[in-house]
Amino acid sequence: SNFREALAISSSISSKSLMMVSYTGIGTSLLYLGKSAEAEQSLLKGLEIARTLENKSSQAYALSALGDFYSHESNTEKALEVYLMALDIDREIKDTPSIVCDLTNIANVHINTRDFDNGIKSLEGIKEEMPDYASNVAISAAIDNTFGNLYAEKGDSEKALQYYKSALGTNEKCGDHICASLNYYNIGLLYVDMDDFDSAIEYFKSAVKHDRLSGD
Repeated sequence: SNFREALAISSSISSKSLMMVSYTGIGTSLLYLGKSAEAEQSLLKGLEIARTLENKSSQAYALSALGDFYSHESNTEKALEVYLMALDIDREIKDTPSIVCDLTNIANVHINTRDFDNGIKSLEGIKEEMPDYASNVAISAAIDNTFGNLYAEKGDSEKALQYYKSALGTNEKCGDHICASLNYYNIGLLYVDMDDFDSAIEYFKSAVKHDRLSGD
């Protein structure tokens, strides 16, 4: 794979930074190939190398990837622990985009464990960390979509619909067909839960349309 080739090259030129990225990439690839034990070993190796680097953003990057692994494996306690470590580093180095990502990851862990109060607290924390978040359409839409996921899981379809439609409006305005397709699909699922099947079908059709427009 490309990551293994990069690892071989980085080892030959003693580039620890590239080695860290390579081990992390290999770990993520192995995870989605269903090789969990090997994936964790590679991700931990990437983190071990990252901790020898002066660049703290490398540590946060490796921790975030490891958190994704534990989240995927439904080890929510470990995922939360690792995501919080990444958040501490990103706050220390004042990396606002990564802080937003960390808090979203933490919110998703809380949503998956049905700890909705802490999920809301994490998402509201984004607004505190980034007061002008609304001016960043991508972040604003992502927050609304995650709020939508939270309220959908909580069983509050009306609030979920409100947030999904807000995210949809933002994504359509900026021409993000991939995210708009996801919003349409999520809204369609909500209408299914609400037994409004005619509306669900129309939203599913729009999801397919935007997916095709994205070219992916």
